[in-house]
Amino acid sequence: MVKSSPYCKEGSAIYFSRLKLSNFRNYVSLDLELEPGTIILRGDNGHGKSNLIEALYLLAIAKSPRASTDSEMVRSHGSIETHTQIAGVVVRDNDEVHVQVDLVADIVASSDTVQTAPIKKQIRVNGISRRAPDLIGEITAVMFSAQDLNIVFGSPAFRRKYLNVLISQIDARYLRELQIYQHVLHQRNQLLKSARIGHSSPSELDYWDSQLVATGQYILQRRMETVSKLITMCDPIHKSLTTEEKIMDLIYVPSVNRNTQDSTLKDTFRATIEGRRDQDIAAGFTTAGPHRDDLQIQLDGLDLNAYASRGQCRSIVLAMRLGEARYLSESRMQEPVLLLDDVLSELDEMRRAKVLEYLRGYQQCFVTTSDLGAIESRFMADMSIFTIRDGHAAPSETVFRD
Repeated sequence: MVKSSPYCKEGSAIYFSRLKLSNFRNYVSLDLELEPGTIILRGDNGHGKSNLIEALYLLAIAKSPRASTDSEMVRSHGSIETHTQIAGVVVRDNDEVHVQVDLVADIVASSDTVQTAPIKKQIRVNGISRRAPDLIGEITAVMFSAQDLNIVFGSPAFRRKYLNVLISQIDARYLRELQIYQHVLHQRNQLLKSARIGHSSPSELDYWDSQLVATGQYILQRRMETVSKLITMCDPIHKSLTTEEKIMDLIYVPSVNRNTQDSTLKDTFRATIEGRRDQDIAAGFTTAGPHRDDLQIQLDGLDLNAYASRGQCRSIVLAMRLGEARYLSESRMQEPVLLLDDVLSELDEMRRAKVLEYLRGYQQCFVTTSDLGAIESRFMADMSIFTIRDGHAAPSETVFRD
């Protein structure tokens, strides 16, 4: 039975009812039937728990949260694999949506060698081919992993990615503008390098400047709006998870000149780009714009990455992910599927209980753990539990035979 969430007033039901894998990571073949509610994936490290989370996220976002190339996800065991398949059935408003991602490599054979061509990603929704950007938003998902500490301790790129993935699941135009912006930015940077060595005239930048401002101002506007709404959700979640009264804050830090007297964000951006033209030519790249912005995370007015402990940062990032889930629920009137990889390991007993209680409000949530004892027995009755071992998964009542 699908639960009604307190965070989504009239939200539609969405959950994975099936996951099938073929030659994915350490899985030769897998076919799991799934139910709504909290699903525990238990097993020792290195046996494939995180791989299942990765596969589910891939079906929602069309991109792995951890692989730098698609070829990393293709199972290899001494021979060349040419086809990896990740398929899922999602129930949405009582209708089934079939999503399939195929990673295909063509074998190129010569007289003395066999080589694998670059991986081609093929996506289908209900049997119809889709581009990767068009898949985003079909299934909304929020993922937490240990790597998320980079949102606090890592470079601004990690924090921009956090905002980009969130907003793209809500706003298809934002994703399109982001892609256009990256193209324009590349073209402008190439021209800046050419102008620096005298092979191009600075006046040639006029066109690309106008294009950069036209698409960049929308990205800036949507990010600022999102951060202002997001913090109203993250702060109370953080307080509920930690019992601390410290105030959590998120502050968007744009690289455009905030001291300008221009009345609109577009004018502000344009004035900054024009004012930095000589500086950009000297540097050979664009020094201001959404690609240079940051998100400052504060606790009681102090920048978190300057003083916070690993435990504090873990709680903050978890609050950000759960705030992201609530924001998606309210914005789309559809709950995301929660994918929590190794979320419990560094939390004390009180915080683990608070997290598990919080998860009960969502229609479907996957949680990995290597220690089932970390979950209080009072939560177990409402959970589905799968044991993961050596690239196999089975309901907890099934015993693996050596």
